[in-house]
Amino acid sequence: MTWKPKESPIRLAALTFGLAVICACLPSCRRQDNDSRRDDDAGKEKQLAEKRRKQAERLEAHRQKAAADLAREMAKGDYVIAEAYRKMGSTDKAVAAYREAIARSPDYAEAYAGIGAAHAAAGRTGEATAACEKAISVSPDSAEAHFSVGAVYDQMDLHAKAVMAFEKAIALKADYAEAQVKVSGSYVRLGRNADALAACEKAVALKPNSAETHIGLGIVYGAMGRHENALAACKRAVVLKRNSPEAYNQLGVAYRNLDRRGQADAALKRAVALKSDYAEAHYNIGVNFDQIERYSAAVEAYSDAVTLDPRHAEAHFNLGGVYGQLGRYAEAVEAYRKAVDIEPGYAEAFYKMGFASDELGKHTEAIVAYEKVIAIDPESDLATLADHHISRLKKK
Repeated sequence: MTWKPKESPIRLAALTFGLAVICACLPSCRRQDNDSRRDDDAGKEKQLAEKRRKQAERLEAHRQKAAADLAREMAKGDYVIAEAYRKMGSTDKAVAAYREAIARSPDYAEAYAGIGAAHAAAGRTGEATAACEKAISVSPDSAEAHFSVGAVYDQMDLHAKAVMAFEKAIALKADYAEAQVKVSGSYVRLGRNADALAACEKAVALKPNSAETHIGLGIVYGAMGRHENALAACKRAVVLKRNSPEAYNQLGVAYRNLDRRGQADAALKRAVALKSDYAEAHYNIGVNFDQIERYSAAVEAYSDAVTLDPRHAEAHFNLGGVYGQLGRYAEAVEAYRKAVDIEPGYAEAFYKMGFASDELGKHTEAIVAYEKVIAIDPESDLATLADHHISRLKKK
């Protein structure tokens, strides 16, 4: 008989209790495992959903950017068309095309400035100013927007406002050489030649190989009477850009200021050969002929200038002068009238209109023109002369 040790009743009871506890815990453990797996699955689903959401957001942002980029490119096409219409003098068509550009890209500040330029060319100063203000409001931190607005103010002879716009552009973009050149022109018109020179020197330092910066420097030197310096700057511009009509035009002016007329004529003819519709070059050719008293040739050149740029007040004024020299006083009066229509404060044009009207025996019209001179600048020598003529005419 094999002997088997007897289990202690206490040990058996403990063993039985332990098995019971284990059996009781097994369902709970299974539930915990299932809950844990469900939590893991839910977490993974949440992560996947978040990933999908972010991907969708990125795709939507990409789609919106692509759509905006496409709209902007299409707007640029409208802008190019608008610029062409504006240069042709088709103001209404230009404005419509600019508005097409804005419809595609509502923050297109340069298009608003283009509307301003078109209205300014048509003499609509209120609309031009409103368009400029809108350009800045839609893009206040854009240097290019302020630059474009400055150009429009310059066009309207609002040179102080132009300076403010150009200076803002430079403040936003310190290396903006083009703005330095443009503000120098505004400074010159305000008699701030030292500021103009400093701006141009800065532009040349920023872009030493740019013909435009040297052209600007030549203009400033010319305004300061430093004609040899102006000539050197313009020659440098021509070297840098052989086919620049602007460089040759300014070179011609520099030669003329040094009384080197043959070279001046050659440079200006070259400018016109490069750009036949270059109104300023035709105007300067007229000045050359005017100064050597070739008045018929001057009439032709000035007429070309005003045909190409009907808003060129100085060309109309000079055309009136050569008509007067030729005894064509009725045409002279009409030319002066166009000059004052463009620049209502053009006292000298009113004075010359009075003189031409007087020569035609139209004394009432002459008195009205002379009175305008006095109203515009009552303390000037021109006003004193106008007052003398009024007294004389009233005695007749």
